[in-house]
Parts: sequence; C-alpha cells; structure tokens
Amino acid sequence: MKLLVTTAAFVIAVSTQAAEFHVAKDGNNTNAGSVAKRLLTIQRAANLAQPADKLRLYREVSPVNYLRKESPPLLMIQGDKDSTIPVHHAYSMQEKAKACAAPVELLIVEKAGHNWREVDAPIEPSHEEIIQRSVDFLVGELNRERAL
Repeated sequence: MKLLVTTAAFVIAVSTQAAEFHVAKDGNNTNAGSVAKRLLTIQRAANLAQPADKLRLYREVSPVNYLRKESPPLLMIQGDKDSTIPVHHAYSMQEKAKACAAPVELLIVEKAGHNWREVDAPIEPSHEEIIQRSVDFLVGELNRERAL
C-alpha cells in the first residue's frame, strides 16, 4: 500500500508540471519540442532569461498554456496558504480547464502551505484523506482508461 500511495502522489505531482514532464501513452517523450523550438522548463527559462524577459518566459512555460480538451486527467492539490505558488494560480488553471473542457479536478487544502504543511492549525482534509483522494483519482482514471 505504501508503494501505491507513494506512486500515486508522485504521478499526480508530476502531472501538475505538464510543461516539464509529459510522456505520451506510447512512452515517447512529448516534451522534446522541435529542432526550431524546444520547450523550456520553468527553471531553465529563469536561468537563461534577462530580467526583462523573465515574465514572458514564465508565461510561455506555464502549464496553464498547455491545457487542451485532450490533456491527460489532472488532479491539482493546492494549499490555500501556499506562499510559493499562491492559490489563485490553481483557480486560474481550473477556470482555463473548464473553458477548454480539459479533465482537471481541484482539491483545496485548507490551512495548508506548500507541500500541504500546516499553517497555524491542522490541515483539512488531512494528509491521510489527501492520499486516499489521490489514490482514488489514480485508480478511477486507470479503470476509466481500461474500460475504453
């Protein structure tokens, strides 16, 4: 069970960084871009950019720009007190997903900072409930895919 929980959390965490890590169903890396325009990771863009270019590059590599109806299902789990990635980013991603009919679900963790750390009080839902929701999401998507 621990391995499944760890795997589910990793898979879901990786899928939230779709602009950085995305592998097609056939196992090929679909992130390579083309010879003319390779996709940049957010970190690489930040390292290469001049200060005036950083905002443009961050926007270019933002996962919200890659949402499509055909996007793989995504479960976003976001702390409402996250100061690293403010919660409004999750709501923006959810709005964009709805607009293009991308399969995105959002779980807001109350009283949680980045990585669901407690901020002044116990988080809600609990870590155990978050893990269970992650596993349920992953199993549900695997079963849905199997049924197709």
